[in-house]
Amino acid sequence: MKTRARIIICIILITLPATKIFADVNKNSFTLYKIGNATLAKSTIDDSTEALVLKMILQQLPEYDINFRDVDYDTAFNNITTGDNACLRNLIKTPARDEYFIFSQPQTLFLGLRVYFSPSINSDYMNNFEQLSISEIIDENPELHIGIEGNRAYGNHISKKLEELPSVNKFMRFESDGENLMIAMLLKGRFDMLLEYPEVMDFKSRQILPDVTLRSISPKGSEPLIYGRLACSQSDASSQFIKKFNNALDKIYHSDTYLSAHLALIKKPHQKLFTELFSDFLIQQPN
Repeated sequence: MKTRARIIICIILITLPATKIFADVNKNSFTLYKIGNATLAKSTIDDSTEALVLKMILQQLPEYDINFRDVDYDTAFNNITTGDNACLRNLIKTPARDEYFIFSQPQTLFLGLRVYFSPSINSDYMNNFEQLSISEIIDENPELHIGIEGNRAYGNHISKKLEELPSVNKFMRFESDGENLMIAMLLKGRFDMLLEYPEVMDFKSRQILPDVTLRSISPKGSEPLIYGRLACSQSDASSQFIKKFNNALDKIYHSDTYLSAHLALIKKPHQKLFTELFSDFLIQQPN
């Protein structure tokens, strides 16, 4: 019986086209890392804008065999900087990171960071903070504390201002799921302020405390749009991959699905602003 089964399998394999049997052999294999979140269940932010855009891109790159892994930042960094065919998803480009990675063109666009305040902060008290920088708020209110993720890029200007703050006013965390932890701690009043993107805060604060609405301001010096990019190892294979990745991006920037993937996670009050900023972004991109 076993012999007969083996014969049937051999016949099937012989009659199959060679391209079916060896379809993946000739593909270039790449690993795409994503910073995993251990605190909350997978969110639609992780599964919507960035993932949808990535899917649109990879559909244009059938010659690649893509493996996906969720890890912490340090693991991704070590594997990418010591390997050839590996990338980290949705990373913000900074001069320091540019020394270690090859970055793609902007893949995902976010409205600029806002300063969110703990529910314990009096609303009237916050009216004095409009149009102030982070350092000015702390200078005038030295009793306040701001939550900061240690491995996170906040943009060159704001990152520099955060570094200059007195240590006593900074509540630092370095965990891979720091984003979720910091939002939860802000909602519970562990510290007073937190920098976060509107789309992220709107969604994740509803997951943790759905009945709480946070007040926020746009800090002086913040960038109106932040870009998430694919960051790959510095190798010839990665250079070729990024080149094809960018070509695929150029083809979808002007599509309705690309804009819709972003608007899906932006609250209606912010959609008009995002659309205007997105139009300015498109002017700089090839048709």
